[in-house]
Amino acid sequence: MTKAKRQMIDNAKRVDAVMEVLDARIPHSSKNPDFDEIFAHKKRMIVLNKADLAGAGMMKAWIEYYQSIGIDAIDICATRKNDKAKLIQFIKKSLSERLERNKKRGINKDIKLMVAGIPNSGKSTIINLMASQASAKTGNKPGVTRGQQIIRVAEGIVLLDTPGVLWPKFQSERQAMNLALTGAIKEQVLDIWELASFLVSESPERIKEQIKQRYNLEEIGSDPAATIQEIAKKRGFLLKGGEYDLDRTAQMIITEFKNGVWGKAVLENPEEIL
Repeated sequence: MTKAKRQMIDNAKRVDAVMEVLDARIPHSSKNPDFDEIFAHKKRMIVLNKADLAGAGMMKAWIEYYQSIGIDAIDICATRKNDKAKLIQFIKKSLSERLERNKKRGINKDIKLMVAGIPNSGKSTIINLMASQASAKTGNKPGVTRGQQIIRVAEGIVLLDTPGVLWPKFQSERQAMNLALTGAIKEQVLDIWELASFLVSESPERIKEQIKQRYNLEEIGSDPAATIQEIAKKRGFLLKGGEYDLDRTAQMIITEFKNGVWGKAVLENPEEIL
């Protein structure tokens, strides 16, 4: 991570703008606080990726928030080919003043745009979407992009991909949990039981409502172990001897959340955490 950060600082000197990719389910937790300093003097954009797993209303709230602080933002799903034109149009609009200024000065050069973000945010998938080919390695796990590459994705637009960069110390336990729940941190780092307990007990009420509907629960009490046991009972997850298989249940809860089985789920909105 230290090497990747140094590389990013060096490359920032040679680009015109930075497009930071955030996980639409956790826009606040997936935003690297170091980027505010690294890209302080650069034109910045925000891409809320994996919008298919989030709700349109919540994405609208986040886009309006970023616009209120002077940062252009858009929500997309990088796995949807139709979002390519939407994203390119967004980039050109965001950089329209620079394009017009270059045109008036007779400067004919590419717009150099760095794509940045934390691991598993979908940076490489966005690169592939815009390049219309499998140019960058992708995967549903953190740390897939190992090097960097420059890809021409359209006339006048050059993208610089960089490895995902986390920061040394998380701001809160909730932030660490949110990152683990969405795959930015490897599951092995945090206990699966701890993650499932956090999800069923500390999530916003809208998420708890989804949990109740998904697992046919009447209520979710203050004891996460009791909730997970009730889910195990509903699903018939039993061990030999008739005890409930709580580990299997906890893993199922996390996996179904990550895969969007519950429906659209956003763990953060601007009003709750800003």
